[in-house]
Amino acid sequence: MYDDDSWMLPKMEFREEALEVMKRGGTSIVPAFVIFKQMRPEFRDDDEIVLEALRHGADFSYASPRLRKDREFIKKAIECNPHSIGGADSQYKNDVELASMAIKKDPITILDFGYEIKDNYDLVLQAVSNYNRDRSLSRMSILEYISPRLKDNEQIVFAAVQNGDEIKWASNRIRDNEQIAMEAVKKNGFALGYISPRLREKKEIIIAALKQNHDAYEYVPESMRANEDVIDVIKDDMNIWNEHSLHFFNYHLTPEIRAVREKILSSSVTTRENDKVEEREAALSEDEEQKVEDIQTKDEGKGDFVHEEDKTKSRDDSEMLSLMKEILTSQKSVIKRIQELDDKVARLEQNDKTDSLSGIGK
Repeated sequence: MYDDDSWMLPKMEFREEALEVMKRGGTSIVPAFVIFKQMRPEFRDDDEIVLEALRHGADFSYASPRLRKDREFIKKAIECNPHSIGGADSQYKNDVELASMAIKKDPITILDFGYEIKDNYDLVLQAVSNYNRDRSLSRMSILEYISPRLKDNEQIVFAAVQNGDEIKWASNRIRDNEQIAMEAVKKNGFALGYISPRLREKKEIIIAALKQNHDAYEYVPESMRANEDVIDVIKDDMNIWNEHSLHFFNYHLTPEIRAVREKILSSSVTTRENDKVEEREAALSEDEEQKVEDIQTKDEGKGDFVHEEDKTKSRDDSEMLSLMKEILTSQKSVIKRIQELDDKVARLEQNDKTDSLSGIGK
């Protein structure tokens, strides 16, 4: 897509422009890892530009040959993006120090190294012990790609089976190891299908697998499918016994299994009918209790209503009395003020008269 749409790539004539684009992770249209492929050779030979590109997912194999052969620069590249090792020069594919650095960052990077690394006990154990396939974007298996020698190692496989059905990649000898098989089915019931036929017949292992996942019944040997202890684990899971599941898992319906299935389905119908009767009785009981509660609430509600009405009336009377007091206080203040003004006017008039008499006498 992007190769045909090269017109969308930003114009980068100067180093500063190229560096800024890589720091931003590309443009709003084209991501940095795509732009990096199309960059001018001198930009793909620039240490700083390449490191910024790697931080945003660029493929190290598009960097200049000089940088891909520079061991010190490869260390910096791994710090930015451990998957950079995949683009490094082939001479470093079995470098223990670089492998250790990359595996610490992301265990799945062990797959980018050579056979010697995949046969290194310490590095492989470090990788399988720290790998969580459920959280990995690749969801690939490490055990699948390591050396046959380490696939036959108990410690390596025991650490690997913490990731579900990894036991399927172990050696035949390991798949017949009871302790490892038990650990595998406890982590993933479907691992029952990959352990040795001998261990698949063991009731304890079968029960452990079914407790982890009822659908592992698909891998239960025919000789154990009607075992009472085995059936007891899954008897309440109707998804196992319906017609669709029986067809999907291609069960061999021996007379024993048919008898077990009919018994379970019959018991289920009886149980459901009993449950319905109990539900109806409980519902009737709840209805009666609700009616009694409604009557009590109604009676109590009347008393509450009267009490609330009295409280409301009392509150209204109190507010009215308070209002009347405020009005009377206000009236007294007005009357007092009027009297003061009258006294003042009277004094002024008296003064005027006194002044007039004084003028006449002169």
